[in-house]
Amino acid sequence: TGIYFDDTNDRLGVGTSSPGSLLELAGAGSTQTINATSGSGKILFEENGSERWSIVQDTINKLHLSWIGDSKVTFDGTAGSGNVGIGTTSPSQTLHVQSATAGVLIESTATSGEAPILELYKNDSGPAVSEAMATIKFTGENDQDQKVTYAEIQSFIEDETDATENAALQFFVQEMG
Repeated sequence: TGIYFDDTNDRLGVGTSSPGSLLELAGAGSTQTINATSGSGKILFEENGSERWSIVQDTINKLHLSWIGDSKVTFDGTAGSGNVGIGTTSPSQTLHVQSATAGVLIESTATSGEAPILELYKNDSGPAVSEAMATIKFTGENDQDQKVTYAEIQSFIEDETDATENAALQFFVQEMG
């Protein structure tokens, strides 16, 4: 089946003669291609003629999920980075969240007493004594618009031997610059 137009229901089928929606693309091992020969490839979702959501492949290997033209999530494929940005189009880390009211919520709806878990896991094939396992940094800007780490929480290995493992948790705070 090539291209089929259902006059009765105003539906277009490609690869099907019975489209179940306004546009249906079908095929075995089906892959659909949007090929922008210049500029950006874009899938646009509208409501009554007004743009709502869009998926845009820009010209520098980033994929943006946008709400009314404002990028909300960016997948960065530049130089194989694989970074994801929420609220930023230039993610500098694996996950980069940026917002005037930035927050991260981890919520458990379990009724059996399960608490939410934030796990920082260092997968190291050769751990060593005094090796840092994880660090949480509390950073902000000073009065000269310089990024400053005001406090840190660090976890270190004290003994990595099976059955006698020990760790240390250290707290650091910035004092007098």
